[in-house]
Amino acid sequence: MKKVLWIISAALFMLELYSCKKFDRSGEPVKVSNVTLSFKDTNGEVLVPADSNYTKSPSGIDIPLRITLSDAVPRRFTVNVSSDPDTINTLIAEQKLKNTVLLPSERYSFPSTADILFGEDHYDLDLHVDMTAIEIHYGQTLALAVTLSDPTKNNTINPSGKTVIVLINTSNIIKPSEIHYVYFTDAGMLSMIPKPNASYQQSATD
Repeated sequence: MKKVLWIISAALFMLELYSCKKFDRSGEPVKVSNVTLSFKDTNGEVLVPADSNYTKSPSGIDIPLRITLSDAVPRRFTVNVSSDPDTINTLIAEQKLKNTVLLPSERYSFPSTADILFGEDHYDLDLHVDMTAIEIHYGQTLALAVTLSDPTKNNTINPSGKTVIVLINTSNIIKPSEIHYVYFTDAGMLSMIPKPNASYQQSATD
């Protein structure tokens, strides 16, 4: 009888010990209390399309920027994400980025906060770039610096992976035949006003 009670007690102890552990998405136990973040890059850069499995649509392109984590996340947390135009302007001024222009702020979007869930070992941040920017600057490289800051719950950022420079080779994204042009239908012709047999609306002051 005592042997049976001992087996039951041992089983209950093991069950309680197992239930207190946290496991990541792959089923491995989470052993850390915080993690270190950094962008996945090549010498601080992400070359598009070379380093990216971007997707393309009529409205633009969507580029996943991967945030790598030193271990599976023990607790859900957030980290701020922002752009750094000064870095790009400085690199262009120092001629370290050839044939490159700063991606205009109104031509791209990404979440200002990355919400990283328990058990994750990476996070893909979605950067959307408008097709208009790619068409306007066709033949040039579009550049954008994205920076991580202020992770919550005592998590940290690797200084060497804090900022990533995204370089978009527009010539490899679209073909010249895909560029949309705006033009006047009567360009190069004299437009006679008023035109014969045409009616015009008048206001009280015109």
